[in-house]
Amino acid sequence: MVEKIGNEPIGDDEMPLTEHLSELRRRLAIIIIPIIIVIAIIFPFSNQALTHIFTDLFPDQQFLFVYSPIEWMNLRFLFCLLCALAVTIPLLLYEAYAFIAPGLYPHEKRFIIKILLPSLLLYLLGVILAYYLVLPAILSAIVPYGEELAETALSAKRVFSLIIYTAMCFGLIFQVPLVVTLAVKLEITNYQSLRAKRGVIYIAAVVIALFINIDPTGISQILIAVILVALFEFSLLITRLIWR
Repeated sequence: MVEKIGNEPIGDDEMPLTEHLSELRRRLAIIIIPIIIVIAIIFPFSNQALTHIFTDLFPDQQFLFVYSPIEWMNLRFLFCLLCALAVTIPLLLYEAYAFIAPGLYPHEKRFIIKILLPSLLLYLLGVILAYYLVLPAILSAIVPYGEELAETALSAKRVFSLIIYTAMCFGLIFQVPLVVTLAVKLEITNYQSLRAKRGVIYIAAVVIALFINIDPTGISQILIAVILVALFEFSLLITRLIWR
């Protein structure tokens, strides 16, 4: 294998399609096997874990219902799959990086390595905020506790879907500081331009929040707009201190 010097990819020789597919299959096996193992380990405890999550989000002992014989089993499997993906995400990212690395320039490799950890930490911060702040606010607003004329019959599957959707949305929203600082670093924009367009960005934050329809009460949309604005201002502060 001939190595290339300078700022070109190292070991970027042409490979037959069959070799690419073989390597992809091997790396997928490396990822899938641990996921299956983790699912098998977590599944016996999934019932207790889901009960704890729902009890934590519904402190007033709101009952949840299933509307098919296998709905709860499917929910347990989905929970285990999400846990397995969370546990194996470092392996998944490494295998994905190793697969594409031969075709990357050295500066592209350094760039990917530098942004991975901050991106994961920001995503985790968004998920934590969604679970401990946003979801309790949403559920306390849409669930009519103590109603005399009607009793709320919440689907366990739909509530869990709401939890996952909200967590994913806020995890992605918390990527804003990383995206803004990288845009400034790569000279796509600059601090002065972002500051001058602050009003437009505020309006865009409100529009984005309105299109992310997590709940009918509007609580999540308000929180999303406020958090987007706060994250943008935080991003401006970072760019001012580091890359102005």
